[in-house]
Amino acid sequence: ANIDRKLYWLAWSNSLYNGWAAQHTSPTPEAFLVYQATQAAIDIARGAATSTVPWHVELFEYGPDGVSRPFIPGQAGAVD
Repeated sequence: ANIDRKLYWLAWSNSLYNGWAAQHTSPTPEAFLVYQATQAAIDIARGAATSTVPWHVELFEYGPDGVSRPFIPGQAGAVD
């Protein structure tokens, strides 16, 4: 994708996102939410304990390469 301006959005996330994203080719925040919801449903169906990792709202951006990543102020490509 050729993006000629900054594009940002908010999504629910948690501390597990970066590790999960590193293992996937297209690690969108939406895919992570679906993955987490599916894991929780499977755990509930099996009677297993569910995760208690706290959730927070995180700001994401598309980089010049068209890849989605968490926004970190001061990092290359970020606008403070």
